[in-house]
Amino acid sequence: MDAATSTDPEVGLTAVVALRQLVEVLEELQVDNARVHGWSLRDIARRLGVTKQAVHYKHGFRQLLHSPRGRSTESTEATGGLCLATERVVEDDGSSPG
Repeated sequence: MDAATSTDPEVGLTAVVALRQLVEVLEELQVDNARVHGWSLRDIARRLGVTKQAVHYKHGFRQLLHSPRGRSTESTEATGGLCLATERVVEDDGSSPG
């Protein structure tokens, strides 16, 4: 806690960066935990005080990568733009344009 309240700007700002990184790691961990326990993106968004779209934008792609066969663990909520576009890119072998 001394670093966060330091009068030295170098020390204080370094502490701010470390705290931001910790928050990102904790959010990722707890969103994954909530998904494992069956929470919807809407439930998670309400608890975080953001929109469902914000949660999907930030965490949806990671869930796509960790789900079986590259499919989202969401049924209808995560089948929106980013996941569908990502699936198309993953499934496209590059042999045909567009």
